[in-house]
Amino acid sequence: MPWDELADWWRGELADDPTYGQVVVPMVRRLLLPADRVLDVGCGDGHVMEALRADVSSIFGCDLNAHLLRSSSVVAPVVRVDLPNVACFRDGAVDAACAVLVFEHLDDLDATFEGLARVVAADGALVVVANHPLVTAPGSATVIDPTDGEAFWRPGEYLVRGVSHEPAGDHTVAFHHRSLSQLLNAAARAGWSLEHMLEVDASEHSGASSTTGLPTLLGLRFRNVSRTPR
Repeated sequence: MPWDELADWWRGELADDPTYGQVVVPMVRRLLLPADRVLDVGCGDGHVMEALRADVSSIFGCDLNAHLLRSSSVVAPVVRVDLPNVACFRDGAVDAACAVLVFEHLDDLDATFEGLARVVAADGALVVVANHPLVTAPGSATVIDPTDGEAFWRPGEYLVRGVSHEPAGDHTVAFHHRSLSQLLNAAARAGWSLEHMLEVDASEHSGASSTTGLPTLLGLRFRNVSRTPR
């Protein structure tokens, strides 16, 4: 479905869930900074750019949703792109890029990693914050024991690539699932070297059912070694 139709749903998600401001944005800041020239990939209505712009020399964003871009254009320069196509950006245009709650909605992850390896300068950084693969696997869910109310986590088909379609207002949005190894191997194939990883349980902030200490968010910082001589 057209992503433009999801703009109101996304704004409502941010307004109703404190996790984005209390957990997601601090994860991005911890993994990304210090940085100089930054591209926010899938910038939405500009929340991450707003949080970062005082700490970097320049920041700009890209997204497919035209309605959200109208809001984010007030924060920083933006351009409309349909990922993984980032051909509008020159080689080495930025020193760092971040993608926040974006990669799980992309079908062609290899092409996305490859495109960003061209846009980010050699030895530059890529920060990815995503829903943890444990919670995106088709069939994964919290199961409550009816006898005592204890919560258990059903992992679903974790090792199998798949897609689920979750409610998003009057529509649904696709979540593409890859295991952690599939995600990291896709990055490595494109020339990204993992520097740091965070696993965070954000359920206590969102008010969702407890996942008994399991991670719900994943944060990754990669270094661009795609043009490093070997």
